[in-house]
Amino acid sequence: MAGYRLPPRQKMINLVYIILIAMLAINISADTLDTYSLLERDSGKRVAIIMESNGIQRDAISGEMGAAASIIDSAVNSVTEFMDGLKEEIAKEADKKKYTSADGLKAKDNLDAVPDVMLSALRPQGHVLKEKIDSLKDLMLSFAETETARENINGYLSLEATDNHTSWEKETFRSMPAIGGIAYLNSLQEAILLSEAEILKGFHELREIPGTATAPAQKIPEDSRYVLINKGQKIINADGTLDVPVVYARPAAESVIYAGYDNQVDIMSVGIDMQDIEFSVKGGRGWLDNGRYFIRPDSHADEVYLTMRSSRNHRKIIGEQRFTVNELPLPSPEIIAEKDGETVRYAGNVPIRAAGLAGFLKVEARIETPVHLSFTILGFETVLIKQEGGNVFSASSDGSFFSSEQKELLKNAEPGDKIYITSVLAKAPGDDSTVQLPPINAPVY
Repeated sequence: MAGYRLPPRQKMINLVYIILIAMLAINISADTLDTYSLLERDSGKRVAIIMESNGIQRDAISGEMGAAASIIDSAVNSVTEFMDGLKEEIAKEADKKKYTSADGLKAKDNLDAVPDVMLSALRPQGHVLKEKIDSLKDLMLSFAETETARENINGYLSLEATDNHTSWEKETFRSMPAIGGIAYLNSLQEAILLSEAEILKGFHELREIPGTATAPAQKIPEDSRYVLINKGQKIINADGTLDVPVVYARPAAESVIYAGYDNQVDIMSVGIDMQDIEFSVKGGRGWLDNGRYFIRPDSHADEVYLTMRSSRNHRKIIGEQRFTVNELPLPSPEIIAEKDGETVRYAGNVPIRAAGLAGFLKVEARIETPVHLSFTILGFETVLIKQEGGNVFSASSDGSFFSSEQKELLKNAEPGDKIYITSVLAKAPGDDSTVQLPPINAPVY
């Protein structure tokens, strides 16, 4: 596979694409900005209306349900306040010294602010936001009283990329103007508050059923407490004991598992030894390794079901867990270079001295979040576009290291020229399929 070369036609397509990127500028029409502004204004009004309505509904609930409503409200406030902070960060990045507030955004057409805030390599706020919303959705689903409520919450808070080769945050925020980013965050806040309304509606419906307003139907000592296990309520007895065994499984990395990856799953067992648990997986393959459990989803599986049974009690089911399968985000390639005797990583876009090109050693690609994973580079193309005359030169490599032809090409680069590392082919560990990664742009000065 290391000797694979792109067909000449595909090479030409990639080359034309790189040249167009270097030549074209994106302009946003006034009509588009007016539409975004209208969406931002209207969604902001709806957020305020739903928030006030939820507060009225919440104040009318007391007892155990009132406590549960307070837990939900606290989690909702935490996420929506985080999103308010993101709006201000976007406005600051767009308006610079003219910044006053997100409500007073001036540079509405700024195309750098949203990706700089949401997709930053150092502070990827888009990924953090997705994690927060996914966790909030899991919490809300654990309190949802009806299947309709669960379906609605899943619909409101489903953050999935439509392209299997990129992450939700990159697909969503990579090309939004500043006003579009703020409008979209408003719509997400609206979806969160509508999900909270579904929970509150379920609590009110329960209050209308005799025997459900303040206590479950079963007889429970007044000094008993509840603990959430497997997203359901278990009773801690008055003497502090818990009916066992109880088993709970969750992904070690996040609230989902990933396709084409051996996902470690943390197993919590109470009242039963791990050796006495039988594991069965539907939609994937699972195995124990030195006390750690791993799941690798089947190809094209959207969900994986893990069932745990007690081998000492007639194979009684003691735990079940459903995992959503997500595609891993594509890594962004990096150039590994030698500078002043030290190894450094260069991700592109930042101008580099012509003399520094001699230190280019190889290309690597890795994912840091949500999992740690290194890809194997099968080959890449180096393209040099000269400032004078616009001549284009290219050379290829059959592996991760720069070939002698590519190094010779880099020696001919001068200030004002542009270097692109493109047609980067990579393979994830344990996966025979190849993917083409985004190009690296290295402007020379």
